Amino acid sequence: MRRAVAWTAAIALLLVGGYFAAVYVVSGTTPAQMLFGPTPDELKALGQPVVGALWRYRAEFNEYPTELKALHIEVPTTVYGPFRYKVAPDGESFQFCIGQLLRDGFVLCHDGVNWHLES
Repeated sequence: MRRAVAWTAAIALLLVGGYFAAVYVVSGTTPAQMLFGPTPDELKALGQPVVGALWRYRAEFNEYPTELKALHIEVPTTVYGPFRYKVAPDGESFQFCIGQLLRDGFVLCHDGVNWHLES
């Protein structure tokens, strides 16, 4: 009886693993995203208020802030950690990103103009 249960569990694990592999190949969605995390579109929606605040800051001060603290808004955190922000040395552009390619299977960044997804 135990042997039958063990074989059934092993087959179930293979089927579940195969399912996740197939979904990843077809959609580019990692198992972590499927199980725990928001989708790229949901992450964009979470980050877009910060991007809007960055644009308003630039309109007022003619450069992007050196730190997000200057915006006086809360930066969202997800299962992938907090969004990361880096401003160019000249203050003319920025990177606002979430995810790590090796850990999460993707990086989603806003470059001051558009969102870009690398997976």
